[in-house]
Amino acid sequence: AGVSRERGGLERGEPPAGRVIYKSSDGGRSFVAGASETLDGKNVRKLIVHPTQPDTVWAATSGGLYKTTDGTATWSLLGLGGKNIVALAVDSASNVVVASEKETGIWSSENGGSSWSGPSTVGIINPNPYVTALVFDDAGLLFAADYYSGVYSSGNRGRTWTPFPGSGMPGLAVRAVSDLAAGNGIVYAATEGGGVFRYGALPSATAPHSITGTASGTLRARALSVELMPPLSELGSNRKIFIAGALGSQ
Repeated sequence: AGVSRERGGLERGEPPAGRVIYKSSDGGRSFVAGASETLDGKNVRKLIVHPTQPDTVWAATSGGLYKTTDGTATWSLLGLGGKNIVALAVDSASNVVVASEKETGIWSSENGGSSWSGPSTVGIINPNPYVTALVFDDAGLLFAADYYSGVYSSGNRGRTWTPFPGSGMPGLAVRAVSDLAAGNGIVYAATEGGGVFRYGALPSATAPHSITGTASGTLRARALSVELMPPLSELGSNRKIFIAGALGSQ
């Protein structure tokens, strides 16, 4: 996490105060500062941990994309140096990395970050998208949240995009989307002022797939975490959703 010196400073791109990477080895009960100072002075917007190699972590920062393979002892620049990277998705099985540059477009790499193509905005309504979230679902479909225009999907690893779930994004009443979660045929979208929307019916629901509100419409949701495993057929409707945000106009 990058800690700004003033409230709102992270959005303005101000340099963080002190160390920016902290690590817990006891499930979050305590944290220690990362051994490397490489990322200090940069705002860290997203961290992704490898699903089977916990010492491998990718970091989206205000100075590019970084990766560690030794539990944060050292970091290496994967590319996009000097660019303000605000969202990140990694498909470690296929070595695909996708990152968004603030109000510029989406970069993609199919070799783990050795080379990049982009920035792409093809299919996105807003010509200067602020893509706040990127996520692969379990079928390999890539989703993006543009804070200015809504949710998009890509079947070619970010080269082109389509409004989701179709033209006009039916059911998504609030387009200021700040975070996404996807898996098992369901997509959750956290919005600023509209709460959380869900695309896809739960096993106990009889309604067809649609995007419907799942939280208070006054909630300015900033971050979202959804328990996507085990599959819905095993878990039923007892799915845990964690939301960070503020109520009303705060």
